[in-house]
Amino acid sequence: MKLLKSLFCFLSALFSLQLTIAQSPNQDIKIVPAPMHKVDKKEKYQMQGVLKVHPVNPRYFTDQSGKAIYLTGSHTWLSVLDGTGPSGKQTPEDNSFLDFIVAHGHNFTRLWAFENDGFVFADVTPNVYLRTGTGVASDKKPKYDLTRFNQAYFDRLRSRVSAAKDRGIYVAVVLFGHSGNLNGQIFYKKENNINGIDGDPNADGYAIETRTLQIPAVTALQDAYVKKVIETVNDFDNVMYEIACESGPETTEWQYHLIRLIKQQEAKMPKQHLIGMSSDGGYVKGDDTERLFKSDADWICPGWNTDTSCIYMTDPPAATREKIIMIDTDHLWGIGGDYKWVWKSFLRGLQPNYMDPYVEYDSGATWGSTQGQFDSARLAMGLTLKIANQINLVSMIPHNELSSTAYCLADPGSAYLVYLPEGGHASIDLSNASGKLKVQWIKPTEGTMVPGKKIKGGKNLELITPFTGDAVLYITKQKPLVNISSK
Repeated sequence: MKLLKSLFCFLSALFSLQLTIAQSPNQDIKIVPAPMHKVDKKEKYQMQGVLKVHPVNPRYFTDQSGKAIYLTGSHTWLSVLDGTGPSGKQTPEDNSFLDFIVAHGHNFTRLWAFENDGFVFADVTPNVYLRTGTGVASDKKPKYDLTRFNQAYFDRLRSRVSAAKDRGIYVAVVLFGHSGNLNGQIFYKKENNINGIDGDPNADGYAIETRTLQIPAVTALQDAYVKKVIETVNDFDNVMYEIACESGPETTEWQYHLIRLIKQQEAKMPKQHLIGMSSDGGYVKGDDTERLFKSDADWICPGWNTDTSCIYMTDPPAATREKIIMIDTDHLWGIGGDYKWVWKSFLRGLQPNYMDPYVEYDSGATWGSTQGQFDSARLAMGLTLKIANQINLVSMIPHNELSSTAYCLADPGSAYLVYLPEGGHASIDLSNASGKLKVQWIKPTEGTMVPGKKIKGGKNLELITPFTGDAVLYITKQKPLVNISSK
């Protein structure tokens, strides 16, 4: 049964990949990853220490500056490691993807780990362990020696974290890959290593036991690997950790163990970084968000909340004070989501991230088109970040009740940011606001702003968009927004 589930995971991921390509607008047009705008020193955020949970508004991060920090950005599978995917070989050594997301105005990405070849991608290098063993593994290559780390792996990781820091990008170091990885040439299967480690004791082909604390020898190896990663990147301010990408409910205690391990290890080190825990991605029936909120993770990344649907796709629930919520298309569609999803998430106090198909390209191009779904989402994330950096975000919380659209981030009486997903008009409750208020209308994929007439608060007002299509509305007593256009 577990083998079938693992096969399902693989086929689902591949099908999602192919389906998205087939349905993307202008699919015969490829995007060349050219800069959307130049980023000057004033625009790049100057990090001031490691990230922490903001003590006043714990929906957001902060650092020594005390500012509320909103993270958003694209990530892609092979942003750290080399490998071969459906469109051929990808080598990320030139940091081109980091430049790509900076050019779109992003400040966050995930750095992926893979435990083995064979899950959508092949020939993934460098590996965590050296392959110096006698005999061959199931992939016809030398077996792994689990007592010998491959320093090239950790050097590559450190290099990528450093390159991100230089560009003002925060990273989530993903320590373990998708649990679908456990069906193939995983290090911990006895046929793949020279150390007698058997991570699949029931021989069903699916080594989920390696994520259950059932095999102390495997857990000890994993602990050593995590400690090695921490030693490699502890001195960076732009680092967070994510335990695993989409690992199911049976791995909950294993993930809790690793969260505790990281906290204990870093307590003895110069810097203490935040830790995230992610959804299983809908591969297991039911809602798995409860285990995320119950964890000691500092931030979480939810996914599907029922057997057949996910509210985070269509109408994301507002963030509360429980946890920082980094909502990621990877755990919802695999590849999917559009700019409207980005704006809905932002207005609900969430921090949206995008599983970007950029990595699958030939001759420096990627799928989709500049007018298509993917690029509109990239642009929207950049726009939300520009706005987050200009408003008094620490005082802004989701107030669905203040707008007829139910998408409203507000500091009642002072500032209101509203999304109108269908355009037209919206009723805004300004009863807590006195005096005159400035009005700005924003096109949600361009950032083009149209000033409105000043309005008087103290009551409900119905406002009509000055252009067709969906719109973002900013009402404030504070300074108006400036220079957010992506053009």
